[in-house]
Amino acid sequence: MKTGFGGASPEQIILVVLVILASIWLITDSAVVLIICWGVAIVAGGWYGIQKGREYVNGIEE
Repeated sequence: MKTGFGGASPEQIILVVLVILASIWLITDSAVVLIICWGVAIVAGGWYGIQKGREYVNGIEE
């Protein structure tokens, strides 16, 4: 599953976004940035789990 971001997978893009947000939080020590970071991580984790679950189910059906 590739995207237009130089061949990076969605998982890699999410990881980079989380690292950037975590870096901003370390610099600013802002609770808002930390909450956004957690929100992105939770949504990304749920999305990733759903994608992997679909791949698993599709693999069983084939």
